[in-house]
Amino acid sequence: MYQESYGIVTTHIAPARGYGGPAVSVAELAHAWARSGHSIILCTSDASMGGRLVVEDLAFHRRVSVRLYRAYWAKRWGFGLGALKQIFSVCRQAKAVYVNGIATWPTTVGALCCALLGRRYVVAVRGGLMPRHASDIRATKPWKWLYYRIVSIPTLRRAAAIHCASEQEANGIQELIGSGSKCVIAGNGVNLQTTPLLMSPTESNLTLCYVGRISQEKGLNEFVRIWSRLRAAKDRLIVLGVGEGEYFLEFLRMEQSENSGIDYRGYVGIDGVWQALAGSHFLVLPTGLGTRGPCESFGNSVAQALGAGRPVMVSRGLSWDHIEIEGAGIVFDGNFEAVRAAIERARSTSAAVWARMAVAARAYAERELDIQVTAERVMSALQPASTPNVSAAPRSERRGQK
Repeated sequence: MYQESYGIVTTHIAPARGYGGPAVSVAELAHAWARSGHSIILCTSDASMGGRLVVEDLAFHRRVSVRLYRAYWAKRWGFGLGALKQIFSVCRQAKAVYVNGIATWPTTVGALCCALLGRRYVVAVRGGLMPRHASDIRATKPWKWLYYRIVSIPTLRRAAAIHCASEQEANGIQELIGSGSKCVIAGNGVNLQTTPLLMSPTESNLTLCYVGRISQEKGLNEFVRIWSRLRAAKDRLIVLGVGEGEYFLEFLRMEQSENSGIDYRGYVGIDGVWQALAGSHFLVLPTGLGTRGPCESFGNSVAQALGAGRPVMVSRGLSWDHIEIEGAGIVFDGNFEAVRAAIERARSTSAAVWARMAVAARAYAERELDIQVTAERVMSALQPASTPNVSAAPRSERRGQK
């Protein structure tokens, strides 16, 4: 089995709680590759905010061999000395390795092991080098930036390809590493076979839904402050997710204030996500609001919502700037007036127009977000005979070629 296996090295893996899109996306990729007949050796930490994972929690196809190591101390970074033996073994046995993320303990070990063994590898940067994020590290965290310069960036240059979730991310990588960087652009897809097509919500008053980590880069608190000033009496904001630190406590204070209109449900599984979306008119993702701009490249919750037939409201600068042209959502800039206008547009959308947006959302997902298409693009970069595209053709050109 192992001579024909592909390796995956990741810090966290769904259903681990509290670690966002990278853990979900890599799990979806592993499932998709297994469905396509590939054998996978997956190495990850057992870290989760909901208690340590065990292999049985992952419920992978039999073609996926899972190797968990114990994470302790800095669980967010997947630190555990057991990773050394496990990751070296995966990199030695697999014919190519997918490294999911940068600058954490396991991803650093994985990239270095591949380089040492001469093993072909692809790195998914997962927003870790978005221009604003890289700029912040360079300006405020000199030791971390030194680590990036000495370890992370050199291993990226040696990779067979760099998996970017959006053209914006690929452009940032090429500016930082050099125009010769080999980027394969493939959005974080969704499994449309298990994604329900939701009916329209029964509530007539505007209901928005946020799904994700409650942290500063996501812009949720600033959105809540603006929304609270503009909301009608029966408008609601459903929030799913967990956070930590003062930012999360600030959100809880706003949520617990009298007549906040916020329906906070904490962390829920995928069925809870579908339930929340079913009662909502739009999914909202305000990443970068109240900061100097977005530092994530995609937004998995947007892809999930579109797949379920839900229009979206997203901040500009992610992978969704075109979604308004597609007729499947509203894009807003990161200032009060732009957010106000977006909320008013959402509130004034007629039932007939909303229904057309919902149809357009699902149609777009079927055309652009199928996880099997994403899996095939990334697998082509892992296979030695392939040469990944440095950039993807504009969507309009790709549609014209079909």
